[in-house]
Amino acid sequence: MAGPRAEAAEAARLEHAVAGLDAVRGAQAGFGRQVQEWKNMLLRGPDPAALATHRAGFEIAFGAVRESLAAADASGIAPSGLLARLGRDHHDLRARHEEALGGDRSGADAALQAGDREPQRCLGEAALMSRSSAAEVMADAVRARLDQLGELREAVADFVDTGRAAPEKAAPMAEALHLLLEELRDVRDPAARRWLSELAGDRGEMMRDLRTRAASSRNEAVFRLTAAFERAVWLIRRLALAEA
Repeated sequence: MAGPRAEAAEAARLEHAVAGLDAVRGAQAGFGRQVQEWKNMLLRGPDPAALATHRAGFEIAFGAVRESLAAADASGIAPSGLLARLGRDHHDLRARHEEALGGDRSGADAALQAGDREPQRCLGEAALMSRSSAAEVMADAVRARLDQLGELREAVADFVDTGRAAPEKAAPMAEALHLLLEELRDVRDPAARRWLSELAGDRGEMMRDLRTRAASSRNEAVFRLTAAFERAVWLIRRLALAEA
């Protein structure tokens, strides 16, 4: 069973993978907008107002690509060497665009199409690697979740088995456990999950009272019952916190 630190590390790994994949997709989308704005500048260049508008759009798209590449690199979703080469090619292409705007625009688009292909190819390669890496991390997260659900199922089964020896004590705990399981099944948003984790954590006084009574009567069945109940509740709280 993974401890809290391992679970936190796995959650951070999943968050980085999703963020990295989004960043690579953002770079692809931004580069597409950059290419389109370049074409718009060539087509509407004779109109100073239109040229200024599309030039501004080009700069915004260029900046968005740079930011997305930096975010992708920080996430570790794709090899740094690939992203660094892509960053250099992207920067060089912008300089070539600027140079082309100052010269004969009639053949500028055809001359720069070859320059667009390499960044597009690198972005496609980065996207493929990112999807593969993210899918692997997500699969690990699903397996971990299934393991936790399996542990919870075993804990509930243990509670049911131990409850047969002390049915009068088990009844109120069974109702509470049923409520928590229903909430875990239905809860979705982070605030509700935090509420569930607090609800699952507020059992100390009831458990102490039951154990005190069990000690006075030397009732081993109640000790086992409270232990099984507390484990099931702890697992519910862990599952709630994992998604909060």
